[in-house]
Amino acid sequence: MTENSGTETKIGWDIITTNPYILQTGDVIHVQGKGVLSFLIRLFSRGFFEPRSWASHSAMVLRITDGVEIIEATSKVGKRPIDVYKGKTSKLTIARISRGLNDDEKKEIIAKSEYYEGKKYGVIKIFLHFLDYILFGWNIFRRLACIDKYPICSWIVAYVYDRVLNYHFGIPPNAAQPDDISDFCVEDNWDFVWADSDESLADFNKAYKIRAARK
Repeated sequence: MTENSGTETKIGWDIITTNPYILQTGDVIHVQGKGVLSFLIRLFSRGFFEPRSWASHSAMVLRITDGVEIIEATSKVGKRPIDVYKGKTSKLTIARISRGLNDDEKKEIIAKSEYYEGKKYGVIKIFLHFLDYILFGWNIFRRLACIDKYPICSWIVAYVYDRVLNYHFGIPPNAAQPDDISDFCVEDNWDFVWADSDESLADFNKAYKIRAARK
């Protein structure tokens, strides 16, 4: 489990295949992709003097039925089974807000998430995030990126939590990046409930030990 989590982290795809209910609506998925774009996101979506970010992408668990349905923004916002990541080289960890969510909150999270379904990816927002990076991480241009019509991956998570729970990941929702979300989940003692492999969890923990040592 993570250093800050009081919950044992379940490991491996077999666990959520046989018992998907270890995950819940609203659980936040931290993804570290392996492509060039993922590398660039990890490089530039961070404070200027921070180590390279661990997460390059954010998503969220939407429903649990026979399997785990997630919602995320790629070329557009859509719902997919979490199994789309199975067998790929991406690393995944999943965190749950420590206080948990009640049934009404989960219904509201589903409704707000589905509001974004089908909306096109806000490519211009990535450019604004980059401009903030070259300004030593100042949150200037990201604050201007407030058009709800064109979300990015972290926008979905940050705005759903803002509108439903009035919860911020340490930063205004229009400025949140995957790195901000994963950072704050650790800092606010979220429960890390699942990882795709022991290696992914160890790598995540190693990254945050390094960050803690540099603060």
